[in-house]
Amino acid sequence: MANRSEDEWSLVSDNEEVLSDVSFDEIDPEPEVHVPEVTVSKTEVSARIGNEVDAEEEKADVLSLLADTIISSERSVEGYSREIRVSLLSPAHQEWILGSSRCSPQISTIDSPERNVKLAFIESDVRPKSFPDRLRVITAAMRPLPQTEEPPKYTEVTPFKQNQSTQVDFDAPPVKSHENRATLLRDALDRSMTLTNQLRAKSQDSERLSLRIAELESVIVQTEQKTRRHAMVIKMNERSLTLAKQQAKLSVEYQDNLKAIADSLRRENSQLTAQNAALRGEDEALAVRSLADLEELETMLARGVKSVRAALRAKYRAAIEKQRENDLCVVCFEKPVSVVLLPCRHQVLCASCAVRMTTCPIDRKDIQDKVLTYGLNAYTTSSS
Repeated sequence: MANRSEDEWSLVSDNEEVLSDVSFDEIDPEPEVHVPEVTVSKTEVSARIGNEVDAEEEKADVLSLLADTIISSERSVEGYSREIRVSLLSPAHQEWILGSSRCSPQISTIDSPERNVKLAFIESDVRPKSFPDRLRVITAAMRPLPQTEEPPKYTEVTPFKQNQSTQVDFDAPPVKSHENRATLLRDALDRSMTLTNQLRAKSQDSERLSLRIAELESVIVQTEQKTRRHAMVIKMNERSLTLAKQQAKLSVEYQDNLKAIADSLRRENSQLTAQNAALRGEDEALAVRSLADLEELETMLARGVKSVRAALRAKYRAAIEKQRENDLCVVCFEKPVSVVLLPCRHQVLCASCAVRMTTCPIDRKDIQDKVLTYGLNAYTTSSS
């Protein structure tokens, strides 16, 4: 049997399948062969049990004092292997194993590929107290022996060590004096305080870094906002510059148009001034004209005066006719208006039509009274 450490004999190990076929309820019906009992001296067992009890007591005292520290809270899974191994057995099997005072391994005489597992508990005077010893005895019973039977070999089981700097070295001889224990505890406390101070310093550094990061993030946000504002201002300025260029271009074109219009108006004004001076005789051009030209010009002026007078007479007659139309009765359009209707005060009817009307022809209101006016041609017809 190979030499295995205490951790390798754990029931929760994934790499070993030594106990994968173990069943405490199985009973092999095949004939049993008596195997010589394995005995352990009482002195060796008592000495081993005493050392383990002292080591476990000291370990419990140290771990109870270091339970509040940060390092003691980071115990690995290997530290709980002993509790896990004990908890894997049912209460009935624990009572069965603890109640029996002697155990004897038995094996089957038939060699087959399938391993026949059988556990036999025989009373004995001395029973190993440690779990590795009990496990070693049980696994020895489960493994088939070769044709030449050999006595079981026992190897020294190394105690489990935890890889923490704050754990107590269990390989060291037990501390008997209170001064040495106080020294160990003081050293462990100093290490714990040192680690606590380092952790506090790291936490303060992380807080300062987080505050610095928050400040930098706020500065980044403000910078982005300023950048966006400046970009908007630049876009607005570019748009204003484009509009100003367009306005300048339009103003130049407008000024050119105004200059052209002003030049044409100046030329037209000079021409009209010359024509007016020529018509009034202020120009010296009349002096150089012939008599026939002057007579023709006089004839043209006479015809122009006549045409102007005829236009004035036609306009006057149209105004008179329109005035007469406004003075005629709106019903018969023959007689002039001569009656004022009350209360609307409209004067649109003649005397004969006013007798037959009960409502005003303008606003359709009831006529309450009629007043006869004595205007020009009030009682005469338009034909007379």
